[in-house]
Amino acid sequence: MHMTPLMLACICNNFSIVQCLLLRKHYMQLPHRPDCHCDECLRSAHCMENSIILLDTYRAISSESFLWLACTDPLLAAFNLAVDLQVCEEMEKEYKVAYRNLRHNVMTFAVKIAEQCWTTEEIHVLLSRKVGSPLADCELRFPRIQLALKAHMKPFLSLLGIQAAMEGCWHGMWTDSGKFKCQDLSRKFRHFICYPILALLHAISAGSYIKTFKYPLAR
Repeated sequence: MHMTPLMLACICNNFSIVQCLLLRKHYMQLPHRPDCHCDECLRSAHCMENSIILLDTYRAISSESFLWLACTDPLLAAFNLAVDLQVCEEMEKEYKVAYRNLRHNVMTFAVKIAEQCWTTEEIHVLLSRKVGSPLADCELRFPRIQLALKAHMKPFLSLLGIQAAMEGCWHGMWTDSGKFKCQDLSRKFRHFICYPILALLHAISAGSYIKTFKYPLAR
């Protein structure tokens, strides 16, 4: 029987029992994705029993109780899990609907995390964490946005708080754009006339001199 007490408690989403079992050092072996080509996966034959075990394991680790209590970074875990579930949905045709529902639950969980943020500063802290991001994305202001895009987390990205943070990142220092027509006209005129020189200085100085070019609106 592959079902362990911790797996059953997670599938039932019983927070108290999951916490109790975790405190008693119960654990779950994280599953290998269907596209994994490690020695263990190559040795094991693809059969209905293994598919059921894989599905039950993903059902357990996709539960809110497991993500909240067993993961040090629930949002990052949700992003990674959404990617894994999408692969399972594409490759495990027999349980495509089940994996799709699990992925929907994980996306809803990520939305709930973002909805706990009451202020813009809290949203910025949530999105600016660099843990789990590729090195190239760590230079961005909000690396978690890139992870959400790669995981196709549309409900998460469509939240008003996330959209406001992305808009602020887009505008940068030009946050008052559109409020004062004369100021916008003079700013755009100066920017247009001096654009070749400013762009050259920005490229030569690697962005250390012309700060406005860091923001997409200025570019």
